[in-house]
Amino acid sequence: MSNMDMESYHSETSRASSAIDAKLTGDKKLLAAARKVNEEMAITACGCRIKGNETCTAMCACQDKWRSCGIECNCHGFCCNSLYTLPNLNVRDGALGEELYTKEDIPASKVAFVVCGPIMTQEKYRQKHQKVQDKTAKHYGITVSWPGSSKGLPGEAEASKYVVDPFDNIVGAANHSCEPNVYIKACWANGKIYAVGRANKYIMARETICYDYSWTGVSTDDFAELCFCRAPSCRGFIAELNSRFMEMSILHYEAQIAILRAKHSCIQNVLEVQHECLTAGRKWGLGVEHQELEVIRGENKNDKLKVKYEQMEAAVTKARSAVQKVTQTQLLQLDYLEPKLRPKQHLAPWQRAANKIFSLLKPLNGLQKEEKNKQLIV
Repeated sequence: MSNMDMESYHSETSRASSAIDAKLTGDKKLLAAARKVNEEMAITACGCRIKGNETCTAMCACQDKWRSCGIECNCHGFCCNSLYTLPNLNVRDGALGEELYTKEDIPASKVAFVVCGPIMTQEKYRQKHQKVQDKTAKHYGITVSWPGSSKGLPGEAEASKYVVDPFDNIVGAANHSCEPNVYIKACWANGKIYAVGRANKYIMARETICYDYSWTGVSTDDFAELCFCRAPSCRGFIAELNSRFMEMSILHYEAQIAILRAKHSCIQNVLEVQHECLTAGRKWGLGVEHQELEVIRGENKNDKLKVKYEQMEAAVTKARSAVQKVTQTQLLQLDYLEPKLRPKQHLAPWQRAANKIFSLLKPLNGLQKEEKNKQLIV
């Protein structure tokens, strides 16, 4: 690359970075990385070669360090891991409302978008969310934190934690999915920490862009919304799996199902009585046209009520199944751990006594087996 090309590219990348920074507003403005992080990140560069749109995959040294490629890299930033070469995205009407889609193919590990919007602390976001949660359009903020030493990176773990609200940005049109094609990750670039969405598989043009909200709620009165992503592994709710928010949402919807079932049953009984009255009215030649319309409206409302609690039941079933699978996986992992590393189980007194008896009987069972083996040999 010539000096002229290098200078033009550097000006273009700085202009692209400034355009992203202009869309980041709010109390925190921009999240500047710590000095130690900037010093170590500035000297990091990858040796990836430019091979069209497939360069700088997950094996890239810059991706391994959670940073974007720049002019100092061998690819000069003309790669999938650059904030300058973002794909062309747009919004369209879908089955569940607005949805974000791509106009071009996005290879795996490429930066699909940068999350832009008001930046604030988690506490201020909770206050803001409580003011708008009664509206039909619910805000789902994206929590971003620098992993630091927990991932072998410079800086302290979660030293810089903040929330970006993309509601008014194009990224706000991206829907939730329990099997997303994009995942959100922190990324260092130009001395700042951005929240970027990376493709976890090859995304074809015209395909919908979605990511996992992993929502954990903002207050005790906040419960998860039903998920309609239709993924085979859908967990029923827009909530982080195996979290307290998920458990509380399951209990909340189970109570709501019981209430709606009872309400539906009562309305159904009233409608049956009204049907009998209409039958008697027709028999006596009375004008019951107006009453018939009222009964039809009541039946329609009651059918919608039934659909509502059936959707809740389906969501609760999916959520229970997803939590159970996670629990089984954790138990299988514990079987491979050494006894000292296994977490202590809180057993009832009778369970402890039974375990002691079984431990005493084990040697006796072993002796009996040895004697039987000797007798067989003889």
